[in-house]
Parts: sequence; structure tokens; C-alpha cells
Amino acid sequence: MDSCRVLSEEPAGVGFGGAALSLTPLMLMTPRKINGQPVAGAPVTIPISFIFPGDSAREIGGKAFFQVSTAIWLKSPSAAVVAASFPKAAAGKSGTGHVVLGCSFTKDGLLRDCAVVQEVPKGQGFGKSALELTKKFQANTASFGDHKPDAVVIRFPIHFIDPATADWQSRAIAKPQWTDAPTVKTVAEAFPSQAKAAGIKSGLGRVECTVGSEGRLADCQTISESPTGLGFGDAALKLAGDFAMNSWTAEGLPVDGIRVALPIRLVDDPAPTTPTKP
Repeated sequence: MDSCRVLSEEPAGVGFGGAALSLTPLMLMTPRKINGQPVAGAPVTIPISFIFPGDSAREIGGKAFFQVSTAIWLKSPSAAVVAASFPKAAAGKSGTGHVVLGCSFTKDGLLRDCAVVQEVPKGQGFGKSALELTKKFQANTASFGDHKPDAVVIRFPIHFIDPATADWQSRAIAKPQWTDAPTVKTVAEAFPSQAKAAGIKSGLGRVECTVGSEGRLADCQTISESPTGLGFGDAALKLAGDFAMNSWTAEGLPVDGIRVALPIRLVDDPAPTTPTKP
């Protein structure tokens, strides 16, 4: 599913809509078919009910665990590794596969005790491939807050796209999770002197970059700037290298190799900001 939005929430204003949206990457539905072929684009309305889980902990084998739905990854499978992991049994049959895994962590943030929670379609090797990929993940244990890593469990998706299809080449990052950004001081220092001399207080530079294996932006090029000719494009280009995103998306895909467009607004007296969605 994509392009999800909240239609309503009850009670309003306490986060249930946002929580429901965060669950959508874990959902996979049987698509509508026309003449026997799956067709994208059919709208669907999904009600999601929440029940307070106490202290957000769950008990497994008599031991209490804290469950998370995402992590900041220090290491994750590269696009090349994920492409090579597409099951041979599914080649030419299924263009995509979707697996949800449940895992726990070692004290160093490595995944362990993983099990397949959901696999679509079944019987074509997607679950087995996903389990093999878990050896490539390592979480930043600081993202667990006060919880000990070996007392944390995670449920997260791994999405497969046949690398021989155009869909693999057109992968996109719908909702980047930014893990690093320029400091306020860095943004202030990057404000172009030409604009300041002209009395201009703000401007926008838009760059296009390739995401690296660790989520850093590289190979950036200026796309546009406004106003023009005052250095905002060059300033945005300079700042782009300070941005980084989580190396694994909420939809279950690697980010490396994907081109993203990044608009960066600069003001003469900047406040902390994050980039808008690419």
C-alpha cells in the first residue's frame, strides 16, 4: 500500500492516526485483478483499533521484552545483496514478495532468534531469503533508549522486488527517516554572502543526490535555486553532505543507489529544520 492518509481518528489529537499510519508498511493486501492480472491503484479503507498494552512490554518465555517497530541501523543489506537474494523459485512468477520478521537483539545490536511472521506469497522462498538477510543487520542500540538491547524485540518488513523488472530500477523513498542533518550553526554559516549583501533574508536551493549504503547523500547536483544568482544552489550543495537517512526504509527496502531530490531552505537567522520529503 502507498499514499496512505488518516481519514479519521477517535479520540482525536492524541496520536492514533499517526500510529495507524506507522503500521501500514507491515500490511500487504491481495491486489485487485483485471483479466486475471493484478492492478495497482484501487483505494481501500482500513479501520485499526488500538488497545493499551500496559508498559509497551510483552512477555516471551517468562521474560519481559520491549517491542519496537523500527530501529536506526548501523548496518543493513545493500541493494546489490537484496537483489541477489530474490528467490530463484519466484523469478518470472512473482514480481514482488513481502516478509515480516520478528527478531530479538544481541547486546551489540545484531539480530537473533528471527522468525517469519508473514510471508506473501508463500512457497516461493521469500521467507528463507529474508532470514538469510538478517545476518546483515546491526542496530544502533542507542535508539532503544533506556532499554537493554537483549531485552528488545522488533517486528519489521523486508520487501523483495524482482531485480529484472523496471520496478526495481524505479525504487523510491517515500518517507525518509533522517538520522543526521546540519547543525544550526552550519546552516547559518552556509547562508550565501551574495544574498546577505543584497538584503535577501531567505532562499531555497534544490539538489539531487544518490543515497549511499550508510544513508549518506553523495554525488549531489544542483537542480534549481530561488532567487537565482545569489548562491543558494551552491549553499544547498554544500549542506547536502551533512544529511543522512536510515539505511533501511519503513517499507522494507535498502536506500542505497536511489536518487533523491532535496529542497533546502536557508534563512539569514535559521531555526532547526529538517528537509521536506524528497
